[in-house]
Amino acid sequence: MQAANGAFMELSHRLDAAFLMRNLSCLLVIGSLRGGGAERNCVEIANALSHRGWRVEIVVLNREKERLSHEVGDRVLVSSLNARRTRSAGYRLVRRLRASNPDVVLAFGHQIAVLLVVARMLRVLDIPVVARTTSIVSLRAKSGLGFWERCVVPLATRFLYKSVSLIIAQSSGMAQDLRDNLKIAPEKICVIGNPRFVDQQPSGVESDSRWPRDRSVLFVGRLESVKDPLFLLRSFRRCLTRCPDLRLKILGDGSLREAMRAEIANLEMESSVEFAGFVPDPGAYYPAAGVTVLCSHVEGLPNVLIESIASGTPVVSIDCDHGPRDIVQDGVNGYLVAERNEEKFADAILSALSTRWSADTLRRSVRKFEHDGVIDQYEALLRRAAAERVG
Repeated sequence: MQAANGAFMELSHRLDAAFLMRNLSCLLVIGSLRGGGAERNCVEIANALSHRGWRVEIVVLNREKERLSHEVGDRVLVSSLNARRTRSAGYRLVRRLRASNPDVVLAFGHQIAVLLVVARMLRVLDIPVVARTTSIVSLRAKSGLGFWERCVVPLATRFLYKSVSLIIAQSSGMAQDLRDNLKIAPEKICVIGNPRFVDQQPSGVESDSRWPRDRSVLFVGRLESVKDPLFLLRSFRRCLTRCPDLRLKILGDGSLREAMRAEIANLEMESSVEFAGFVPDPGAYYPAAGVTVLCSHVEGLPNVLIESIASGTPVVSIDCDHGPRDIVQDGVNGYLVAERNEEKFADAILSALSTRWSADTLRRSVRKFEHDGVIDQYEALLRRAAAERVG
């Protein structure tokens, strides 16, 4: 995989120098700006490219429940297609692209990318398309509800997704899934992490160790079944039997909120759990926590782990497919738990809280996600795709 990434960079350097120096335009297409990890990364990439001289536009399917618009830079245009679903946005998206005429499109999610591939095949669009995976594509394509999601989307994905110009996978596991299950050619795939300011020392964090650690456990994420917050509550109850003074702080919202409140009452730990609701920028919470936890069934590349470690706070994560194992180094910046077992997860949390960690070592362990380096990779890849149109 490193060789493939290196090949991308080498090919980019071979492009005509005048083209590489030209200010290009990029249109980023995403479902919404509601506040998830993909949405935050979309905004960060758009802002960074605009600061580097690119003309940048974000196009969303709709602006319902929008939470991140205030984070979009002044030089980035945001427009909406006013569509509820990807399949109903085709005509409006093509019309918007033809009006904007960008040098390259960055599509967040396989359904949007496939829609653009169809437009290119029909010759109503000639703009290169770079797809950025936002989930494990083979699983997402099989997990939908209804005939369209269960049958049409998987079939279209299998045959058409490989026709995009290039594909960005967030983790090595996601890249492997693309190769094995969708038969994507390796040379079309590049693994690029999420851009984070991981080299900056957060305010209030000492240059080396923070000991003893704060006795709080932090969870950041949507309160949905894929994140398995009910498993976390049951595991945390096991922690309390050994350390009654622990506190769990939950940042996020979702359909399981009331079920979680009922479970907290059932486990008699109302005084030990705090709901903070959705927090657009959770950065200030990481340095104050003793450990950050993740117990999802499936992940791409979880920002929460990178941001926590970059803040000098260790993590404990279930070793789910696929992202955590690209981030967590056992005993260096936290612990990976191999199986979904409440007792083992509780043991790992307590071990993380009792371990003497070096904040400097934690931050160094995620330096590969350093913001400018990641944006360098995005920019090189987008320029390579844009070059297809002119040469």
